[in-house]
Amino acid sequence: MNSALFLANLFLFKEETTGRYIHIRSHDLEQLRLNPKSDVLNGLAEVYDMFAQREFPCLREQLDRRFTRNYEEFKARRRWPEGGVTIEPAPLRMEFDRAVLQALGESISDDELMRVYKAIVKEMTVTRGLTRD
Repeated sequence: MNSALFLANLFLFKEETTGRYIHIRSHDLEQLRLNPKSDVLNGLAEVYDMFAQREFPCLREQLDRRFTRNYEEFKARRRWPEGGVTIEPAPLRMEFDRAVLQALGESISDDELMRVYKAIVKEMTVTRGLTRD
């Protein structure tokens, strides 16, 4: 549930009316259609074992170590900077997501993974900006 795949789906299915705080409902989880086969479950269990003792930073810093600075720029302008936003995910985050994707039998490039992170970071930024800090 900490993978970029889950987070992307969470933002895709979240209610538009929940404002800044995202409520995860059982209905949201059902829409994700999580029914992996046993060989995939074994691979995911191995990923869990590999990362269970490793300390992850908070989610926003996992996806973009510059999140606070990027958010402050977005908040000041109320729009994205010309040419888009540059993000810097934590290496542990990328290692974890690559392992999850491998366990699922999927292969995407680092550029594609960065585009996923950027989309999630943009959603997190907009969601955070829905109320005053």
